[in-house]
Amino acid sequence: MFKLFTKEYKNLSKALINPLKVKRLSLLPDNNDLRANKSSFSAFKNLEHLHIHTHPNYDSEIPERISELSNLKKLSVLNIPIEIFPCWITNLKKLQYLSVRGNEITQINCSFEILTNLKTLKIENCRLSQVPKGLDKLYKLTELSFAITEIAHVDTKSLPPNLKTLNLFGINNLKENEFQNLDKNLPNVNIKI
Repeated sequence: MFKLFTKEYKNLSKALINPLKVKRLSLLPDNNDLRANKSSFSAFKNLEHLHIHTHPNYDSEIPERISELSNLKKLSVLNIPIEIFPCWITNLKKLQYLSVRGNEITQINCSFEILTNLKTLKIENCRLSQVPKGLDKLYKLTELSFAITEIAHVDTKSLPPNLKTLNLFGINNLKENEFQNLDKNLPNVNIKI
């Protein structure tokens, strides 16, 4: 089922009747929806918010055509079991909010430093083992979450300079002294454990 925030849709083709008017799109696709319609995303030229939430047994990927949505400010992707973080996401220059949750990502091989408008980054509920590169260059990034990941070390120098909230809930690989070190070196950051 596909729906726009202002009106319910049962398939993507209804949203494509007038794609230039669509600013917010929330997708709850089954296995065939994203595959069959992956090229359709480029039609949503004015889309600002995109939320894709799949069933945990979903076996597709995030459509790369999303990278053509130059006005996208908010992207939320839940339960797509990708193993490799799609680096084309860093092409979304206006992105302010990014949440990628419930996947199989272990590492991120691209730098986030180009996403200069990013205010919130949530990479959660995955096997991520290292803090991504380039976060220290993101001056607008104030909320960062690595909840329920496998990160074992967080170097305070790799974090955004204006960080207000750091969510490390459910990380079992960080040792107690690591939490104490973060708390000591980031006195103005709300650290959630």
